[in-house]
Amino acid sequence: MTSDIIEVLRKYQDEPELGSIAKAALRFVESAQHKLVQTAQTGQPSVSVAQMYEIRKRHCKLSAFTGLDESIQSLRKRDVTVRLAMIETDRGFVWIWLPDESGPPMGIVIASLDS
Repeated sequence: MTSDIIEVLRKYQDEPELGSIAKAALRFVESAQHKLVQTAQTGQPSVSVAQMYEIRKRHCKLSAFTGLDESIQSLRKRDVTVRLAMIETDRGFVWIWLPDESGPPMGIVIASLDS
């Protein structure tokens, strides 16, 4: 499963909207020593996910996360069902919101534990 999610990041690293974040996520994950992938079995509406992260951003210190604003914008653009894939590493986390249908990720957020 780890390789499947990493392949998604590789496939869409040149995508105009979130490609630069996909590249950063690839570098982040590939430089980690330990990786664990978790994926959600059920999907959620993309607009609801965007609203959830907007609320979290207001109430938490999420502004330092790479790709958060871009992901919120992307998730708001289309109201589709998305599933969360998370790569947990010794360096932090990468959240990837994938649409149920094929296509590029609708959100990619990097949360680094590095100081």
